Amino acid sequence: MTIKKRLSISNILMILVPVVITAAIAGACLAVIWFTTIKGPGLGFETPDDFNTASRSISILTETFLADSSPTERAVEISDLGKLINKNSLALSVYSSGSELYHFGEVQSADDEKLLVALSALDGEGTVSSRNRQCYGHQANIDGTVYSIYVFGAKTVTSYKTLKIVLALCGVFLAFGILLSILFTNRFLTKFIFQKIERPLDILADGVRQIRDGNLQHRIVYDNNDEFTPICADFNEMAVRLKESVELSNRHEQSRKELLAGISHDLRSPLTSIRAYVEGLLDGVAKTPAAQRAYLETIKSKAQDIDRLVEKIFLFSKLELGEVGEHPEALDLTKELEDFILAVGTEYRDKGLNVTAEELDSVYINADRESLRRVLTNIAENSLKI
Repeated sequence: MTIKKRLSISNILMILVPVVITAAIAGACLAVIWFTTIKGPGLGFETPDDFNTASRSISILTETFLADSSPTERAVEISDLGKLINKNSLALSVYSSGSELYHFGEVQSADDEKLLVALSALDGEGTVSSRNRQCYGHQANIDGTVYSIYVFGAKTVTSYKTLKIVLALCGVFLAFGILLSILFTNRFLTKFIFQKIERPLDILADGVRQIRDGNLQHRIVYDNNDEFTPICADFNEMAVRLKESVELSNRHEQSRKELLAGISHDLRSPLTSIRAYVEGLLDGVAKTPAAQRAYLETIKSKAQDIDRLVEKIFLFSKLELGEVGEHPEALDLTKELEDFILAVGTEYRDKGLNVTAEELDSVYINADRESLRRVLTNIAENSLKI
């Protein structure tokens, strides 16, 4: 997988993962709140006194509805009261002559019958409780009809204060979960991306150190197919070319050393001859003018040899510096050969080399005149040494 694809995936996951984790945590918090308020005891009162106070108020309102309203209005008013009661996890039951006239509230318990029996022992007045259930009873005599009003509720209820605490804890947990999900996602994606960048960088850095330390045989082995693949291939190509360049440079250096050694050796011979003939002249060995002229001609010839050797050194230095300028032009090769033989033929003949050109066809070439002369001179010099 390429780094570009990894970055695209990481950008998507950077948003998607925290959102999913946040949604999951929010769902868990809502489940806790729902269980606390709906499946738990519900919202209500923190103390029994609060329950008794509320129950007395409910029973008074119910008694008022029973006394002052018509049967139709009474049913509606008590029904509205029942809805309010149900919101507070309470239940309202109204009995007359042993029959239940009204009942409102969804919260019921198997202990309610036991609580009613207990209240009957108290003549229907008072508050009784059993385990986690409590009941308030009141007897109302309206126009000669006795009504038993019962208010049921949880003995232990979740208060608004407790709900606030639960909400606060859920908020803290949600914020912590979001922060943790962002940190986890960032760490995972950083590792997901950085690992694929760090490894090839380490490989390239090691390759650079190997080349720096002179190991030109080192090659990078990288088998992934990503953006670093062409870079590693270019590095290997660079290493190959660098090795070839170093080898070529070493060959040039060796050739230069051999050339300088050969020229140094060639210089020693004419210098020795010049020294010998000069000493002969100084010692009076050549006593006749003809002998002295022969000595001087030899010295001149050796000096010319030295001049040619120095010219070779100078030319080689210019070649190394890239300062040799070529000026090709159309040349008659036959005429150039004839001019060369005319200029140096006598000199080489005296040295024992007979340079001739016979029956040459006229040939034109595109070449630098000076370079051509150097080539012909080198051929003549090498022929002289054979």
